[in-house]
Amino acid sequence: MVKRRETRAFRHVLETKGNIVTSQSDVLNAFVTHFRQKYQTITLDQTCVIAVQGVNLISAERNMSTRFTNPLLPTNTFLL
Repeated sequence: MVKRRETRAFRHVLETKGNIVTSQSDVLNAFVTHFRQKYQTITLDQTCVIAVQGVNLISAERNMSTRFTNPLLPTNTFLL
């Protein structure tokens, strides 16, 4: 005998304006609006991009990789 799986769905959601929405279309619209605002494209300032492109990078020393593989000990940690 096959057991019926329990479905999980959002019944009501508090949208960004502070209203509680209960219909499926309004719940979906609230999620779409939230994720569009959260993951919208970031505008870049062209002068900042040019400034970052002009920065000279310092080459890493050969023994620098061993500094990061050693574990941190209580003696070499400090609070800022």
